[in-house]
Amino acid sequence: MILYPEAGIIQKFIAKEGDTVTQGTKVAVISKSSPGDTCCLIR
Repeated sequence: MILYPEAGIIQKFIAKEGDTVTQGTKVAVISKSSPGDTCCLIR
């Protein structure tokens, strides 16, 4: 499960489908209304 507390649009997936990732791994870049990118983390 990926938790993200804000709305946004996925701009880029960092992890590929089928990858096994651990907690804290960046899996995607999400753009939101304010400037700058936020990375989505596995929790």
